[in-house]
Amino acid sequence: MSSSLLARLREQPGVYVGTGDGPESGPFTARIEVGTSIDRLGCTIAYEAWDGPEHKHREQTLLAPAMDGGSVLTVLCQELPGLAVLPEARPGVFSNHAGSDDFRIEIGITLEGATPTLTYSWSWAVPGAELREQSRATVQRLDA
Repeated sequence: MSSSLLARLREQPGVYVGTGDGPESGPFTARIEVGTSIDRLGCTIAYEAWDGPEHKHREQTLLAPAMDGGSVLTVLCQELPGLAVLPEARPGVFSNHAGSDDFRIEIGITLEGATPTLTYSWSWAVPGAELREQSRATVQRLDA
């Protein structure tokens, strides 16, 4: 069911911290704050990545039900030319399906054990190359 990720995130709000790495990003520290919005209809995701004192990435995201019954992820960050609206292609996978400018965000949450773990990855390619994962953060909720 396409809303399963949304339902699980709504049940696990909080501050998540951890690390990340990737061919483009290199190693980094990550902080993701998951909240709910408008009577718990959607989830807000504030994502920060940094290397030492320098921010590498900041992002404001909203995951919400789409009018067609699926889910949609809206992303605002400096690396994009504007607000990205990414429909859920399959559970937890959001893509703009834009050919040579294609990019994808994958979000996962595991609830095994006492501490929820969230993964958040970005995939993209230079024109003519195959889409591949460039950055992945793995974070755990602080207050669990």
